[in-house]
Amino acid sequence: MYALPSIFHDYPTLYDEMKEALSRRNTYAHRVYRCKQIAKLYMRTHEKQKIEKIIKLKNQKSKFKR
Repeated sequence: MYALPSIFHDYPTLYDEMKEALSRRNTYAHRVYRCKQIAKLYMRTHEKQKIEKIIKLKNQKSKFKR
């Protein structure tokens, strides 16, 4: 394989520009993206809790059948 030169070598200010762009992540699109991520996280935890409740109820019902 051929070694590729570092892009930061050719564009020395690119790294600083990238860091600056990351620090200014307050755009509308970024907020929407973060909201979607958080919503997915809450949905996952909600589904896990729901499944745990169902399993718990099944275990309780099976104890009463004996």
